[in-house]
Amino acid sequence: MAQAAFAALLTAHGGGTDLPIGTVVSGRADQALADLVGLVSNTVVLRTDTSGDPTFRELVERVRAVDLDAFDHAELPFERLVDRLSPERWTD
Repeated sequence: MAQAAFAALLTAHGGGTDLPIGTVVSGRADQALADLVGLVSNTVVLRTDTSGDPTFRELVERVRAVDLDAFDHAELPFERLVDRLSPERWTD
């Protein structure tokens, strides 16, 4: 619910309706990393769609569906995803 509330707040303050929100997840899904000492993490982008003026309940349902899908692919390194997609970058 916190992500839905955050997305609603961003939209209300001019953040748009397509909100990519990054979060950090554990990167220990690979068994080879199980005995490694130290921080192993990955970034997952949770893309929130607030278009169409959804009710808060509808927004929570959207967030849940998108997040579950994103977490199913959390083992994909964020850097590899960025390399593959090679998005346009803004420098301002």
